[in-house]
Amino acid sequence: NKQLYDEIQVLQKNRTGFHLLYADAYKFTLDVLDKPLVYGSQNKTKLSACCESGGEYNFDVTQPCGLVIQPNGTTLKPSEYVSWDGVHFTESFYRQLSKALLTGRYIYPSLNIT
Repeated sequence: NKQLYDEIQVLQKNRTGFHLLYADAYKFTLDVLDKPLVYGSQNKTKLSACCESGGEYNFDVTQPCGLVIQPNGTTLKPSEYVSWDGVHFTESFYRQLSKALLTGRYIYPSLNIT
């Protein structure tokens, strides 16, 4: 990511009237996984899936969420989870990411949106 950002800086200097922004969704993801409660996740562990198909992380590779009948179903509050099925993020995660990007957070160089 650093090399990509550095290359953006080079392009900015060499092109007049050219604006290229870097949206760091990776850093946002790391921040969410580091402090899930700050971003609305209320689950026991930041890696728990809302699918509730069993196991320590509510995920069972032999019973992918939505492809087989789940013995426990999905949680009634998917908005409190970061991960839907152990692989894909929840709608709540993407809503938080969108808010962060649209308000200029995680955008480089900094973007003044007012």
